[in-house]
Amino acid sequence: MRRVAFGRGHPAPLRVVALGSNVIDHVTRVKKLPRGAVKCYAEAGTEKDAGGVVLNQLAWIQAIRRDPHNTQTYLMAKQGTEPLEGVWLREKMQQLRIKTDLVQARPEHSTAQSHVFVDAHTAERCIVMHRGATQTIGPEDVDVMWDEYTRTVHRPSGSDGQASLFASTEISQVGLVAVNRFLELARNASYPHVTFLDVDVPPSVADTAMDDANLGVWHEYEMALRGSRLIKFSLTSALQVAEILKDERLRNAHQDKGALERVEAAAMCVEQTLAGSSESARRECVMQCARELGDILQPDMLVVTAGSAGCAVFADRDVRHVLAERASKHTVTDTTGAGDAFSAGLLAALTERRVHDPIRGGVRASCSVSLADAAHAAECASQVAALCCETAGALPGAHARTQLAQLFPWNEPQPSA
Repeated sequence: MRRVAFGRGHPAPLRVVALGSNVIDHVTRVKKLPRGAVKCYAEAGTEKDAGGVVLNQLAWIQAIRRDPHNTQTYLMAKQGTEPLEGVWLREKMQQLRIKTDLVQARPEHSTAQSHVFVDAHTAERCIVMHRGATQTIGPEDVDVMWDEYTRTVHRPSGSDGQASLFASTEISQVGLVAVNRFLELARNASYPHVTFLDVDVPPSVADTAMDDANLGVWHEYEMALRGSRLIKFSLTSALQVAEILKDERLRNAHQDKGALERVEAAAMCVEQTLAGSSESARRECVMQCARELGDILQPDMLVVTAGSAGCAVFADRDVRHVLAERASKHTVTDTTGAGDAFSAGLLAALTERRVHDPIRGGVRASCSVSLADAAHAAECASQVAALCCETAGALPGAHARTQLAQLFPWNEPQPSA
């Protein structure tokens, strides 16, 4: 892996406040992934760890930067008070240096949990999610948590008082009404935050018409996209969203299960075709998808990730392909959390490239990203994601932390005068 050209010394001041997935992962390595009514067998016992899209992201940010004074990460969440679940999860968050000040812990809440099955031979996985209290987060809960954030920790900090402020959320577990309220508060705060959205779940899963995740309806989904300055798509989500945005009839369809099923089938067909295509064909498809989404949504930066096919970044009205960092075939453990690690690398890299303009009271946050900066950030993010694939579970382990210290060589001893 290559060193990241960030220079030495302390990283630039950064604060990330996030709303989204936080779960207890029960990870089982199996000989074959569960399919249909077929019985499958575990290679070892089930392991317990913390996880979730934004929790993983915050943990990797802390691991990358290794400077708690200049790095603050806060999670807005609902959790239970069960000793082996909610209490355990908050203790784990504190170990990861994720602040729990904004977590609503109540006896009536149930802590979210997931069962992750990892193929011991291919590192592929499937996840069964129980969202617990996370699925009950509404805009009124976001208001309460944001008020607490504003009252206690909102003012930017850092050596020059000019910390980069990011508000990160997801389309994954939290209802879209709450996600949109979070994005609105972040944009309009007295110290505005640059908004980052991880589009982890496609419309065919998120929409209430499909009776699956039941996160909301299409116009709420689109509102979240248009309310975000930085957007990361999985390829599946990107293909479906692009198909809907290009078709006025699909955009205006309300609770149309048949239309969503057709969009899902079309995206699946493209992905199956790409799986057997040349590397150049896969690259062109990902770039075209990123360009279409970027031209329509016009964010400051947009990324479409496609696993081993790399990713495409859109910024400054242009698009560029970035190769995937290859994890060693002998060290790939599982891919759980790789996308979240990618997001962390992206935000860390953008912070060091100083794309976030200095914060001024009452002035809207801006994030001017050149295509060169976007591509550099994606290269850094790809390396972090590859490290995650070499790590058991979704969180940075000892091996990953050692490698991160080499990739991001700040805080190294300086020669004495």
